[in-house]
Amino acid sequence: MFIVTQTYRGLEMDLNGRRDHQFHGVYPMLFALFAPDGSLDREAMRRQLNAMVDIGSHGIAVLGLATESNKLSLAERQLLLEWVSEDLGGRLPLSVTIPGPNIAEQVALAKQARSCGAQWLVLQPPPVTGVSEASLAGYFSSVLEKVDLPTGLQIAPEYLGNAVSAATALELARRHANLSLLKVEMSAHAVAGLLRETNEKFTVFNGMDGVDLPDSMRAGCAGCIPGAELADYLVKIFNGLKSDRSDERQAADEAYVRLAPLLTFMMDSLDRFLVYGKRLLCDRLGLPVENASVRSPAGAIDAEGEAIVSHWSKSIGRLSA
Repeated sequence: MFIVTQTYRGLEMDLNGRRDHQFHGVYPMLFALFAPDGSLDREAMRRQLNAMVDIGSHGIAVLGLATESNKLSLAERQLLLEWVSEDLGGRLPLSVTIPGPNIAEQVALAKQARSCGAQWLVLQPPPVTGVSEASLAGYFSSVLEKVDLPTGLQIAPEYLGNAVSAATALELARRHANLSLLKVEMSAHAVAGLLRETNEKFTVFNGMDGVDLPDSMRAGCAGCIPGAELADYLVKIFNGLKSDRSDERQAADEAYVRLAPLLTFMMDSLDRFLVYGKRLLCDRLGLPVENASVRSPAGAIDAEGEAIVSHWSKSIGRLSA
């Protein structure tokens, strides 16, 4: 069995708990689960949320890329926020990603998230390309000055088209005290570089469906925002890596090694993650396959991909604590 034993920069500070992050751990990003008529499915969403609470998640996230928020109307985003707030009932911290085509819509959604009990927010860049970094910084600044919750910026140019640099993030944080987090989609190696460039001023959560979770933690990440389909395993891995006991940390690394091939398959592309991640989640929750539909435009499902997901679903079993 291959076991990761290297010591990474920040390991002692992060994994042994000497850095005090206000927010940390695994925050599964809820998938948008649809009814056969294409509308959001209330009961399926409730079942997904309750499962994430039952497995010991450290928090809940919603309206990110896994929620297909870029394909939801503003009314649907607002409805999902209301549902999640009602069903969560304050049992766990709530992180809300704030997409939107303009400042006014993002500010309005951020204010609704606050009224729905969100503890922290993540601002996505507007869905445009070709803008200058100075213009993007001005945009974020205009939103940040109207938001009174701890807030992060999403850095995922591969998926969102643009992002601010480390230097611009630092300048924005100097001007806005509520900017204290970064949500990134990058390798653990790149995370280590980002933390160095930002002088570790930010609490950083990586995404990538947890594909680099152990190394991201050792690099200095406070947590991970993966999809919901494998969150039970990722929660256990995170908790094991935070343990003071070397045997529990070793067991967590071994558990990750077992899961790594599936995570790598999922994160080949965002389309693949949505198509097969939702399939796996619904299979593990016993929900009908109709709930796993992905709004157009969406990647195609093929027999080879279905066979891979079927194999892993049988191997890892139902989603459980």
